[in-house]
Amino acid sequence: MRSCDEMMHTIFEVAASIEGVEAIAMNGSRANLNARIDEFQDYDIVYFVKYEKMQELVEERNWINAFGQRLLLQTPADFAEGPLDLNERFNFLMLFTDGNRIDLGICPVSKIEDWRKEDPVGIILYDPKALLPDDLYTNDEIYWQKQPTEKEFKNCCNEFWWVSTYVVKGICRNELLYAESHFRMICFQEYLKLLSWSIADRFDYRINIGKSYKYLLEYLDEQERADILKLLNLSSLEKLSEALIILQRKFDSCAKESAEKNHFNYNREEAANSMNYTLSYLKR
Repeated sequence: MRSCDEMMHTIFEVAASIEGVEAIAMNGSRANLNARIDEFQDYDIVYFVKYEKMQELVEERNWINAFGQRLLLQTPADFAEGPLDLNERFNFLMLFTDGNRIDLGICPVSKIEDWRKEDPVGIILYDPKALLPDDLYTNDEIYWQKQPTEKEFKNCCNEFWWVSTYVVKGICRNELLYAESHFRMICFQEYLKLLSWSIADRFDYRINIGKSYKYLLEYLDEQERADILKLLNLSSLEKLSEALIILQRKFDSCAKESAEKNHFNYNREEAANSMNYTLSYLKR
């Protein structure tokens, strides 16, 4: 596996070989001084070029071979129907045979401000014309969990209780995949959202839960982690029924606590109605 120094050398070398690169920046975990370092960290690199250079770099793609032997390549912009919009950033996502990965963006100089707004955590690697902003973040403060508004709290609760009834419907119809997807992709996600607010409150909202709640389990005790993992055993209608009932109770308890701490109004009648509806069908 190429070292970080070797990868950075390649990144600069490729930029020099294609000419027209006005500036280079790095986003992602490697630009975040608080991020954990491991072999799976991507190199989130952006080459800033003039608009006239965009078409050449996007249409004639052999130049990316200089980064190394690839295992996989994805260009998300190619998924869209119709002609490419060269006024926007074009991404080459490359996984190499040595295990390294570069998420390379080609961005028009005219879109620098849009790039900054999209991801303000970054490091300037090359900027001879001072085109890039000098106030980029180098830690994860921008990603700290935000305290919810009462509207966000109410929306979270309403979505959870409403979609719970879809899970019940799917179970009663013996539609495991339908019921499981609503449970896992909506109800469980709303619970994780609520739980992340509760945990962040303990730390005065100065923690980063991470994308897709990836750090959430680290803030739970052993029993809490076990309870969460048990909810993910959805291999049968019986297990899914049990998980939904448990999840509703846990959500209700967490919502009551969150409402009290934040002085929010919690619709207990809505919660009770949904739980009673669930039990009336699943406990027959």
